[in-house]
Amino acid sequence: MRILLYILNEQGVPVLEPDMDKWIAFQTTERYRFQLKEEGDGYFISTIFLGLDHGFGMSKSPILWETMIFIKEGIAMQERCAGTLEQAEAMHADVKQRFIKLPAPHIS
Repeated sequence: MRILLYILNEQGVPVLEPDMDKWIAFQTTERYRFQLKEEGDGYFISTIFLGLDHGFGMSKSPILWETMIFIKEGIAMQERCAGTLEQAEAMHADVKQRFIKLPAPHIS
C-alpha cells in the first residue's frame, strides 16, 4: 500500500504531487478544501477534495473526493469518488437526491 498525494491545478483538475513540501503548501491555499456545501431541514451536506488517494493506490483511479451528509445524530451518508470536480459535483447532487428520498425520521 502506498499513499499518493494530489493537488488541484489551476483548472481544478487533480494532479499527482510527489513533493511533500509542495503538497503541504497546497493545503494552506484557498483551493485546497474545495467544498460544495448546503443545509436543509435538519441536515448539512459537504463535498470536499481529500488531497490524498483514499484508494491507497489499490483502485483503478485515485479516490479524491468525499461527500458526507451530517444530521444531528451524526453522519447519515458518506460516499467517495475518483475523478474531476464535475464528477464530485454529480456525486454531491446524487447523494443529496437519495438522502432526501429517505423516510422523514432520518432527516429530522
